[in-house]
Amino acid sequence: MQPCTTILALVEPDVVILDVLLQDCISCSVAEELVARNIPFVIYSATDIEGRGEAFKAGTFVAKPADESVLVALADSMARASTAARTLRESSRDGRVL
Repeated sequence: MQPCTTILALVEPDVVILDVLLQDCISCSVAEELVARNIPFVIYSATDIEGRGEAFKAGTFVAKPADESVLVALADSMARASTAARTLRESSRDGRVL
C-alpha cells in the first residue's frame, strides 16, 4: 500500500486537498478511493487533469497558484457539506428524523 493510501485508510476526512502530481503515490488511486468513500476533494494543482482518470471529475479543480483564503474557504464549505451529508445518512440509517 502506498503511504498516502495508508494514511487515508486510517482516517475519515471531511475533505481532502489533492495535487495531481504526488511524490509518494499515484494520485488517481487516491482520487478513486475518495470517490468510493464519498469524500469530497479539491484538486489543487498546476497540472491539468484532462485525461488523468474519471475519478478526478468528482473533484473541484483549483489551479495553482491560488489565493490561500479562497482555497481554505472552499475546503471549509465542502467539509461542512460533507459533515451534513454524513449526519443525514447516519440519521436515516438509525431511523431518526431530523
